[in-house]
Amino acid sequence: MLGEGELVVVFPEGDPSPDGRLHRGNPEVAWLALATQVPVVPVGIELPEREGMGGRTLSRMLGPTIAFGKPLDFSRYWTSPALSDALDGVLLRGCTAEIMAAIGELSGQLYQDDTPAQAKELIRQRRHREAEERADNYPTLWEQRRRAAIEREQLRVEDQRDLERAAAEAARNARRYADGGAGERPRR
Repeated sequence: MLGEGELVVVFPEGDPSPDGRLHRGNPEVAWLALATQVPVVPVGIELPEREGMGGRTLSRMLGPTIAFGKPLDFSRYWTSPALSDALDGVLLRGCTAEIMAAIGELSGQLYQDDTPAQAKELIRQRRHREAEERADNYPTLWEQRRRAAIEREQLRVEDQRDLERAAAEAARNARRYADGGAGERPRR
C-alpha cells in the first residue's frame, strides 16, 4: 500500500497507553518507513481530561484532539548500505526514537522508556503492593480479639492493684484505730 502511495496508520506503541504516558515505540515502524522509502507523518492524539461526575460523558462528546506534525524525512538512510545487524538495530532504534519524540511533542505526553505491557505490569505490581499494605494495616479478627484480651488483662491488673491498695489502707486504718492512735474511727 505504501509503495502505491496509500496512507497507512500505525500505532508505534502497539497497545494503548495504560497510564497516559508515551511509551517506547516498536522499531518495525522505522523499518517500514526505511524499507519503503516513505516519510513518516507523526500524529499526536490527546484525550480530554475526565473530571467530575459528567467527565466521561463530556470526554465522549469532546473527543480526542489530533495534531499532525511535519513529515519526518529518513532519506539520509535510504542509500546507506547496512553494515551489520547490530548497526541496523541501532539505526532502527534511533529512527523510532525520533518518531516517538515528534509524537510526544504533538501530544504533550511524557516519554517513558518501556513498553505499554511493561507499564501495565508495573501498575499491576504497584496495586498489588498497595493492597498488601492496606491488608497489613487492617487487623485480622484474631488480632482484634488478642488486643481486646490484652486490654481486659490490663484492666484486671489495674483493678487488682486498686483492691490491694484499698485493702492496705483499710489495714492501716484498722491498726490505727486498734492502737487508739487516731482517736477517730474510720467512717464506713
